Amino acid sequence: MRIEKLNWKNWKKCTIAIKVDSGIFKLLGSNMGKIQAFVFNEGMKSFVQLYFDDKTISSGGISRILSRKDVVRSDGYISISEELQSSDAAKLIFDLTEMPSVLIEQTYVIGNEIYFIFRFHNSFLSKISSLLTDYIAEDLKVRIVELVNADSIIDAVNNIKKNTEVLVVQISTLITKGRSTLEFVRSNYPDILSMPETRSRDDNGYRVIIFSKKELNMKGMNPISLKEGLYEGRLIDPYLVKKRKLTNDSRIPRFGAFYYINENRLVDTTFIPKEMAQNYIRTYFEAIGDLDTYKAIIEVFSEANDEVWKQI
Repeated sequence: MRIEKLNWKNWKKCTIAIKVDSGIFKLLGSNMGKIQAFVFNEGMKSFVQLYFDDKTISSGGISRILSRKDVVRSDGYISISEELQSSDAAKLIFDLTEMPSVLIEQTYVIGNEIYFIFRFHNSFLSKISSLLTDYIAEDLKVRIVELVNADSIIDAVNNIKKNTEVLVVQISTLITKGRSTLEFVRSNYPDILSMPETRSRDDNGYRVIIFSKKELNMKGMNPISLKEGLYEGRLIDPYLVKKRKLTNDSRIPRFGAFYYINENRLVDTTFIPKEMAQNYIRTYFEAIGDLDTYKAIIEVFSEANDEVWKQI
């Protein structure tokens, strides 16, 4: 199943903004530039990682932020992590990431507002609407910016590219005997494509949305839409869990990740900001550990363009 062929006909796409007045967000109130961000959960706490390039560093408020001792400088960008002190903002973020079918697509900051772009299946429209209106009704500094029919992944990536250079990194690894879940999938459902939720730090597996051409009968998987071949559940693969943990520890944002099986190999396709690509590669191979066993191959390392879409 090709990434560009995925059917998003019955999906919605929503953008919300959450105003945060605490911590470094007080200094960002006058900054109208778009700052790339990555929000992640640690237990019941939520954190936001901000990424600054040369265009945004010149602001006076940002200069004060970058004088902090916990600033990380790496590969052409500067980043800093901040816990969301607002319990309401943190709870909304946690609730969204745990909502069935929700896939966070992009996060960024303008002024003292955090913007979330996420997509979800139409069957959960009522639940998503109820969740958001509960926060809006309480005047908890949450607003809906846009709610529309979801676009394709190609259009979504092209929209991100208007402000950020995006690279496609595709790496394949051998499905060994120790990877029992992947062995089962390879033997029974070799044509499925899955999208993992990358922001959780749960060590007991990872949440995935699965697109399948045939009915899926797999422990831990629940149907979103049998007619569309959509499922959601948790998969356990020690290497993939470690890879997610290390990339989150390194604060590397991902705009989307896709897994599929090609013969005896797991193919991992991930969209990331260009300036973080080398750090991502290093982290990936650190997670693999035993290169002789997994026999990792870098299949694609390129800008997201028309030719690349034909390959992935």
